[in-house]
Order: sequence, then C-alpha cells, then structure tokens
Amino acid sequence: MPFKNGNVPWNKGLKGDPRNGWTDQRRQAMSDIMRERYKDMGPQPHRWLFPEHLRQHRYRYLRARAQAKYWCQPWSLTWEQYVTLFEQCEGVWGRNSGHKGTGELGTDTHINLVRINTLKGWNLANVTLMQRDKAMRRTRPKDAKGNYIKRKKRNEQ
Repeated sequence: MPFKNGNVPWNKGLKGDPRNGWTDQRRQAMSDIMRERYKDMGPQPHRWLFPEHLRQHRYRYLRARAQAKYWCQPWSLTWEQYVTLFEQCEGVWGRNSGHKGTGELGTDTHINLVRINTLKGWNLANVTLMQRDKAMRRTRPKDAKGNYIKRKKRNEQ
C-alpha cells in the first residue's frame, strides 16, 4: 500500500470537485468534448492480446494462478496447457450450480479444473476436468490423527 494509514494522496478528491471550479456546466462541457474525441473508437481487435473467445478464459487462468499462490499451492500450468484443457472440455466451465435465473434446474454440465491429489500442486499430471457437483463431494484428506488437513494462506506462515 503506497500510503500509510491515515495519509491520503495530495490529489485525493480534487478532480471534479466543485471547490476547484467544476460546475455542472463545466462537467457537461468536458463530457461532450471527450465524447466527441472518442466517438469513432470502438472495438480494436488488432490491439487484443488474445482472441475474443479466449479472453474470459485468460482472466480465469490468471485468477486461478493468483489463488493458488495465495493458498501456497505450487502452480506450473502454462497458458498453452490451460487452453488445451479448455478445448477438451465438453461442458460449460464455471461454478454455477446448474440453476437458471428462473429457479429451474439447468441442463448444462458445469466443469471445473481440479487437482487429482489435493496435497500436490497444480501441474498437468495432477489436474483433471470434473463436474462441479462431483468435485465438491470428494473426500477431503486427513492427517494421521484423523483431522482434516487445512489449507495454509500465504500470510499465515
């Protein structure tokens, strides 16, 4: 965090502040100028790093990698391996419970990427695609005393 508790940046709240001359008319004029300046801008696929059909999966990959780091789980899956797994998937990736907005039971099979052995890291040999309801009902690992093994957070060293 760049600022200590209690300190605020010098420009906090100054942009658009009425005390600095930003009236409703000036705000509307600036909005009109910006709207006119960027009116021709639309989707720019030549600037995209990934095709549109893979963009949501790239974000899902990055979130999963960050979550594995948070839970102190080794992550060695590459983006190419993740895309290969995605292409093998026949259902819908996600964590929806299968219910539509109307409350009816959906027909889609929701697939999650899960670890085969939850005590090992995320690598191609230890991951599989599994239906979400089956993945959530797997037995949890126990220690020698019979207690469930808890995950460690990165900040609980």
